[in-house]
Amino acid sequence: MAMGLVVKSRLEEYWNVAQDIFITPGFAMEMTCDRFQLLSKCLHFRNNNDCDPALLTRPEAKIYKIKPILDHLNNKFSSLYNLSKNIALDESLTMWKGWLDINQFIRNKAATVGIKTYEICESQTGYLWRFEVHAGHDDSALQDDDPISGIVPSLVLGLLNGLEHKGHTIWMDNFYNSPALARELKVLGFDCVGTLRTNRQFVPRELATITKRDMTVGQVLGCTSGDVDLMVWRDKNRVAFISTYHGLAVTRCGDTLKPTVVQDYNVCMGGVDRKDQQLAMYPIERRRTRVCYIVVPADKRLMVLFTFLKKNRKKKVMVFFSTCMSVKYHNELFNYIDLPVMSIHGKQQQTKRTTTFFQFCNAETGILLCTDVAARGLDIPAVDWIVQYDPPDDPKEYIHRVGRTARGLGTSGQALLFLRPEELGFLRYLKQSRVALNDYEISWNKVANIQQQLEKLISKNYYLNQSAKEAFKSYLRAYDSHHLKTIFDIDTIDMAQVSKSFGFVVPPAIELKVANKGPPQKRKGGGGYGYYKSLNAPSNFKNKADKTKIYRQKGNNKKSFS
Repeated sequence: MAMGLVVKSRLEEYWNVAQDIFITPGFAMEMTCDRFQLLSKCLHFRNNNDCDPALLTRPEAKIYKIKPILDHLNNKFSSLYNLSKNIALDESLTMWKGWLDINQFIRNKAATVGIKTYEICESQTGYLWRFEVHAGHDDSALQDDDPISGIVPSLVLGLLNGLEHKGHTIWMDNFYNSPALARELKVLGFDCVGTLRTNRQFVPRELATITKRDMTVGQVLGCTSGDVDLMVWRDKNRVAFISTYHGLAVTRCGDTLKPTVVQDYNVCMGGVDRKDQQLAMYPIERRRTRVCYIVVPADKRLMVLFTFLKKNRKKKVMVFFSTCMSVKYHNELFNYIDLPVMSIHGKQQQTKRTTTFFQFCNAETGILLCTDVAARGLDIPAVDWIVQYDPPDDPKEYIHRVGRTARGLGTSGQALLFLRPEELGFLRYLKQSRVALNDYEISWNKVANIQQQLEKLISKNYYLNQSAKEAFKSYLRAYDSHHLKTIFDIDTIDMAQVSKSFGFVVPPAIELKVANKGPPQKRKGGGGYGYYKSLNAPSNFKNKADKTKIYRQKGNNKKSFS
């Protein structure tokens, strides 16, 4: 709650104890920042061992783990304040753009996507008295023979429980209202007012069938049954209302007549909207990860990566590669050309990896090149960019990689995925995993044209040349072992273009040993999932042609496999 009142850009700033105008000593007096982060990670409201799925409906199971805190909040809200006469019932939306089964999309709300709640608010002040999280409907509880036992009437009666016979007037829109519910609320001591859908049960046929063309502007038609009044009014459109105390009274507004209920509805219905408007001054929604992708031809990948890292060298960036040799080569290359980077991969000594890890964690800026060995289990603070230079083997691996940024409250980050034009089908698999990426446009006139200098460097520097060959070979083997063969097909690769992304003028001869059988396995060296290719020939292969693919250079950069 205090963080909602005192908004800062980073979590660590709340524990600022420096003697300046931004000091907030209250947080440090309660606990340390590390302890707060640990408690946030381990926050739990319910014992999982007490859960019996057989006793829970599907909606109850979805919010089972947070039900105690929801009940606690509702009890506090309802016990600390006595509502005035007019109360409004409407839905609200709390922004949430993450992966959540109960997420809803409401077009006319400010957040549009998030967690929907049904709320009882005081019309005058917007005070939230009770709410219920929408987690779906329990269809098994429906009884067709009783209109009050339906989903919507049960929801309304549940939210109003405890307010019976206290003289309240409940204002609702046409999603909730019906003649049967209005009569039931009148019996319980409520007045009910709001808009109405004329296709509801017990609405007279004369009102249900009348259209906009059958009425003149300002005309009012209505009927009364006991305490329940129904009316249809023609303004720009045909609008129907229901009320238990207004009757059919009208007032003159200019040259037209307007039902009295319309004026009162416009004043009293905005309780939930008033609450949302007031909460907007204290934003609790935190910016999270912005994910995007760029389409880069194979021969320009290295130039684009170099330009991106050069531009963001004063930020904290993690770059993921598919193989250890690729990490090793790019680490040597970038450091050689005065672009300082660090590296972590599975073939390093443990002491080396640990030292680099803590060095990168403690740095405010820096670039870390890594394989999937750094995609899980590492908590690295304040990472600004996650760059996936080589696409992951699986959408789940993509999510784990992106999870290295925007960790903790008050943090945000961005993620960038490199794709060749032939690999755009991978976006379909990400979308199936509920990961939607934005297209990131490249300003090619701003890309550093260093290709010729790199090719000249690789051709003259023996050690970089050998490292580039190993990286090129490991990249092709990893690509050939990719789990999604229909998209990442090595037969679609232009070897001449791919070799340029490693700084070669002419592709080197590469031997790819390929196993044609076996289930997908984890690649060694923290390189994702795929078919692991043993350097030892399988014993069931008959000859060399069966066990290898050998790339040969022929004529004018033509390629063939044998």
